[in-house]
Amino acid sequence: TESSPDVRPYVQGIKFEWIKVELPGIYKEVRKLLREMLKDALKPLAEAGLVDSYSPDIPKKDVLKAGQIINAEVAKGNYEVGKLMLYQAKAMKLHHAIELLETQGLTALRAYLKRLYEERQTKSNRELLSDPRMKRAISLLIQARDLGLDHPKMDRLKELIKEQLEKKPDSKIIVFTNYRDTAKKIGKELADMGVKVSRFVGQASRENDKGMSQKKQKEILNLFSQGVFNVLVATSVGEEGLDVPEVDLVVFYEPVPSAIRSIQRRGRTGRHKPGRVVILMAKGTRDEAYYWSSKHKEKQMIAILKKVSEMVKKEKQASLLGFVKPKKEEREIIVEVEEKQKAGVLKEEVYEKLPVKPIFVKRPKGIVVYVDSREMKSQVPKYLKELGVNVEVKTLDVGDYIVSEDVAVERKSANDFIQSIIDGRLFDQVKRLTEAYIKPVIIIEGQLYGIRNVHPNAIRGALAAVTIDWGVPILFSSDAKETAQFIYLMAKREQEDRRKEVAVRSEKKALTLADRQRLIVEGLPYVSATLAKRLLRHFGSVERVFTAKESELMEVEGIGEK
Repeated sequence: TESSPDVRPYVQGIKFEWIKVELPGIYKEVRKLLREMLKDALKPLAEAGLVDSYSPDIPKKDVLKAGQIINAEVAKGNYEVGKLMLYQAKAMKLHHAIELLETQGLTALRAYLKRLYEERQTKSNRELLSDPRMKRAISLLIQARDLGLDHPKMDRLKELIKEQLEKKPDSKIIVFTNYRDTAKKIGKELADMGVKVSRFVGQASRENDKGMSQKKQKEILNLFSQGVFNVLVATSVGEEGLDVPEVDLVVFYEPVPSAIRSIQRRGRTGRHKPGRVVILMAKGTRDEAYYWSSKHKEKQMIAILKKVSEMVKKEKQASLLGFVKPKKEEREIIVEVEEKQKAGVLKEEVYEKLPVKPIFVKRPKGIVVYVDSREMKSQVPKYLKELGVNVEVKTLDVGDYIVSEDVAVERKSANDFIQSIIDGRLFDQVKRLTEAYIKPVIIIEGQLYGIRNVHPNAIRGALAAVTIDWGVPILFSSDAKETAQFIYLMAKREQEDRRKEVAVRSEKKALTLADRQRLIVEGLPYVSATLAKRLLRHFGSVERVFTAKESELMEVEGIGEK
């Protein structure tokens, strides 16, 4: 942690400021209308036992879970429960609308409602937009636009930037926000003030919002480092991996509920000199809830790190490999217990040897594959069942088929694969797969060439990028039956041969040993993420980096005399 004796000399103080703003009356009126609508949408779900409460303060994850339960019931043929999906969809959209209003402002909410209107062919959208309360809310939003009202955080942000640049004209400032619409709005507002500002977003393109290529991202970062831009307005893509040694001010336009994301954001300042972090939040909203959630999680992380530190001290000297992997002796005992369990015998003296007594989880018989609810329209789940697979239907954030805790499969028809190249979705999907699972796989179903007016070299280039740049293997199948056979064999290999559990992941995968090593080296003063990778590539281990002589260190690109 930052207070550890070996870290403290290399970390400068960071001054934290929390600026709370009061939502104006028109916000509160719109918020009240949306919360009433959310309560009405949740009520049927609560009466069916799918959520614990129909309070509008219900966590989003509870509403998501209700959708997963409904999908699973429909897959079993319980179509009566399926009627509740309309209310679940409305609840999710209203929950998001309230979050945008509270944390981002009227402009972001107007943009979201406009998208709902453009997609009004869905029943949930039609019902939401025809509700008299929604019509009243839209009327208030139009009034607010005509009056020039926006979120009060925007005015405070502009004041902060102005004060910092007046105090130090060559300041480097990063503003973090969760949403691209907000990043665009902030960029425009600051540019209108005469501030040299640039947006920094991911590679995925959305409607009327083109993503940034890796080349463009590097160009923006270089210009920012050189002082061509004073302010970088970044979404989550800027939280990690930015090769920017130091900034003077970091602003959170909204708090984030993740402790790791919060640490990564503020880690852009206070490395070589005292830094400043300002967190903007609206009183009595999700902003405050997310802030305290992040603080609580960070406190837990620090407690765990202290325990690990004490364990290392007791062991005197422990290797990183020994920390990550259990001792061979313990592994042998665990295998022995599993063999006894298979034979129907579990003797007290066997598991008494274990450092911690085992908790035996009853495995379902046969092979299990989690299938995204949207995939039920295809024939693949049907063929999987014919192969004896236990198909469990879930709403998956990432991937179409989950065969183990490490392996997720994204199935694409040839036509869908080509369309994802055209509209720019492909690399965003691949990125999310690699962030969530250690071994993602893509299966392309059908004949890939000659079905669309796309040059074969464009298709080959996309295939090469996915396999070489992202390291994701691509399998080709002729039809749904062959796809099912591929998935079955992968699941069998993972669950029977390697004894892996099936697990759904929506967040980033656990850090690998290489990731941990990079983070340790990156913690050294004046060492960026890029330089940490170079050092590890050159020396091969953390120990060799730490014990290297000055002359050896200077052999690495980017290291030299002051």
